[in-house]
Amino acid sequence: MVRRFLPLAGILSFSMLLLAGCLSSDLRDNQSALRRLGRQRPSAELAPQEVVRIQMEALKYNDEKNRGIEIVYRFASPSNKVNTGPLPRFISMIKGKAYRPMLNYNTVEYGQVQVMDDLAAQRVAITTEEGFMIVYIFVLSKQQDEDCSGCWMTDAVFIEAIQKVGESV
Repeated sequence: MVRRFLPLAGILSFSMLLLAGCLSSDLRDNQSALRRLGRQRPSAELAPQEVVRIQMEALKYNDEKNRGIEIVYRFASPSNKVNTGPLPRFISMIKGKAYRPMLNYNTVEYGQVQVMDDLAAQRVAITTEEGFMIVYIFVLSKQQDEDCSGCWMTDAVFIEAIQKVGESV
């Protein structure tokens, strides 16, 4: 009777090794993405849509140390930080009901960036593991202060729509 279960045990062990390999590969990919993103800083060279993409990618790969959220915070405008910061408070806000779906989302689609003078807005639609599509509006402004003159930074993010994937609006 023991012999009958040995092949099954071998298959299960092999399957567990494969799964562990996939998970560690995903973890390495996530850590690599966070290291790459961690080198990003607000810069006058970055267009508004690049700032939004950096923030969204950082949220997708956020880890248990909240390094992704820290990257997002780095690109928050000074006026945004007055309303949402310091960082521990910002982390709590991102992990709250409105923004939690942005963490480790499944897919993302970016709308056209609308720019008017020193203001910009972009729609970002994500899908979650739970099967929801959520549309956020990022509002950015070009900074004038000497710390980051000419840098696009995020002033606010609003929810525009939430719907279950497959349902009509």
